[in-house]
Amino acid sequence: MAIRPPNRMTLICIVVLASILCPDLLATAFQATHVTQIQKDVCLSQVSDKQLSAPQHTTPYVVEVFCEDALGSYIGIVRRSTMGVPGDGAWDLADRYWQEEAWAADVRSIAWIHSGKSLLVSTSNIYGAGAIFLLDLDARSSMVLFQGSTNSQILTIQRVDESKHQVFFSIREFIDGKERATRQQSVFY
Repeated sequence: MAIRPPNRMTLICIVVLASILCPDLLATAFQATHVTQIQKDVCLSQVSDKQLSAPQHTTPYVVEVFCEDALGSYIGIVRRSTMGVPGDGAWDLADRYWQEEAWAADVRSIAWIHSGKSLLVSTSNIYGAGAIFLLDLDARSSMVLFQGSTNSQILTIQRVDESKHQVFFSIREFIDGKERATRQQSVFY
């Protein structure tokens, strides 16, 4: 006896039932945003190409990663696609690189949002600002979504819910060089 795949009505019933019983799980499954942990995924790996592009999105931007070992990880944004005109908003043919110390220093994690047109960046305040930033890549503008409160905090993006415009992150606090507390927090963008 051959096993038949479920028909369309059965699949619809499964999706409806799942949305009723587990709405957050279903939303997360369809709204998953990839978060890149810079140290683990890029700097400690054997990846030779340190340019990160938005997964599953066509975007003219890449993130260039500079791994400086004990001095932290640094990033810059490169507009790599052909412009076709001398100027395209905040970008022009001879100015395709963007880096600001506030969000580019001691980067812990990044997440592409808005179909690769925006970037969430978390930094440590050991060499960086100790904040969560939202970068609007087309406009070359940035804003602080969350600012850490002490001199010894590492902020790391854990996940992003684009449907709710919410970023979830961890805050690791250190006192006298030893980790004392880790807590989870979220902020809307």
